Amino acid sequence: MVGWAVALAAMVLGSDGRAACAVELFRIARSTNANVVLYEANAVETGGLDPVEPVRASWRMLAEDGHREDLSGLERSLAYGIEVRGHGAQQGTVVALKAEPRRSISIRSVGGCFVALAMIGGRQAILRIVFVEVGGGLLPSIRSVQLIGADLETGEPARETLAPANSSEEASPTSSVAPLEGPRQAPNAPSPRMATGSGLDHRQSDA
Repeated sequence: MVGWAVALAAMVLGSDGRAACAVELFRIARSTNANVVLYEANAVETGGLDPVEPVRASWRMLAEDGHREDLSGLERSLAYGIEVRGHGAQQGTVVALKAEPRRSISIRSVGGCFVALAMIGGRQAILRIVFVEVGGGLLPSIRSVQLIGADLETGEPARETLAPANSSEEASPTSSVAPLEGPRQAPNAPSPRMATGSGLDHRQSDA
């Protein structure tokens, strides 16, 4: 039985006070500055997800004025792109982040709204934030990747910290930070605000 947490995370109140589906599924936030990468459901007219590009990714420049920017080709292919792994009636559309291929993410429609589901701390959870701790230096490296969300059944916070992949045969988050140079990685920008519970509010994408 699907818990109430799905409905809570998938719905927001519109201007008329009625519940509506949120577009944002989850986001990547980093320790370097407040800029985030938003991942949004790309629904088609039939109500399903686009089979070729089920998830759209874009920058939200919160360290500046909050405007949006498209990902560069290098960012899509290495760091922030989405790999589509399959489609199924039960699992929904299964994808994975290029920066963290070890953890599959299932995009499913629940109650008419799309949510991103992943295993976090051994529990199936609604994924809301992927927080990346980046080390400094001339060649930035990823120190850890934290998955943040809410338990699918209970709504309780779910967190798991992953160390960078060490196997040379597996795509490593550490190897994908090259395209993070430039203004989006400004060293003097403020750190992301990770207030308790903020990761569960889809409306933060409209702040």
